[in-house]
Amino acid sequence: MKKQFVVTLFLLLVVLLLAACNAAPGSEPAAPQPTTAVAEPTVAADQPDTAEPENEAADTETCAAPQPGTYQLIDAAHGICFLYPDNYEVFQGDDGSLTLYVDSLQNTEAPLATIHFATLDGRTIQEVVPDYPSDAELAAMSVLSIELGEEMAPVFDTIPGQDTNRRVIAVHDDRVYDLMVARIGEDYGAVGEEAEALFDLITSSWEFIDVVPDAPLQSGSQ
Repeated sequence: MKKQFVVTLFLLLVVLLLAACNAAPGSEPAAPQPTTAVAEPTVAADQPDTAEPENEAADTETCAAPQPGTYQLIDAAHGICFLYPDNYEVFQGDDGSLTLYVDSLQNTEAPLATIHFATLDGRTIQEVVPDYPSDAELAAMSVLSIELGEEMAPVFDTIPGQDTNRRVIAVHDDRVYDLMVARIGEDYGAVGEEAEALFDLITSSWEFIDVVPDAPLQSGSQ
C-alpha cells in the first residue's frame, strides 16, 4: 500500500513537471512605435500686393539747371519747367495758375508774372482765350514770335485791355499756356528793365516736359 502511494505521488510530480515544461513563457507586449507624421507642404494663399505704388516722376533732364541768382520751377502737372529770379515767391492758385512776385513792401512796384493754363478739347484758341486776336486781326498786326520750349508763340504787347503788359500764348499738346509779365516797358524805368529781364529769363529757360497729373509743384530752393 505504501509502495502504491509512492508510485502515485511520483507520477503526479512527473505530470506537473511536464505541464510546466510545455507552458509557453509569457512575453511583454511590444511597445507601440512612435509614428512620425509627414508634414504636407503648405501652399501659401495668394496674398494681395500691398507694396506702395511708386510715384511717377517727371523727366526733368531737359530742364535748365538753376544758376547763381535763380531758382528752378517744375510744374509737371502742366508739363513745364523754367528758371526765375531767386528773390521771387511763387503762388499757385486753386485753378493751378501760377503767380511770381517779389514778397516785399514794394511788391506793387516790382515786376509780376502770371501763367494760366487751359486745354483746347476741340475748341479754338479764341474760345479758350477770349481776347486772343482772330486770324484776320493777327494778319493785320505786326506780331513778334518767339520760341517757347519747342513751340513758336506770338508775343503780344498791345492786345485789347492790356496795360503795359507782355503776353506769350503758346499751344502745346492740346494745352494752352498764357504767360503774362506786368509792368514792362520804358514807362516803368528800372522796374520795366527788371520786367524785361524776368521775361527773358523765363522764356529762354522754358521747356515742355511730360505731364504727370497731380504732381506737386516744385519751386524755390527745394
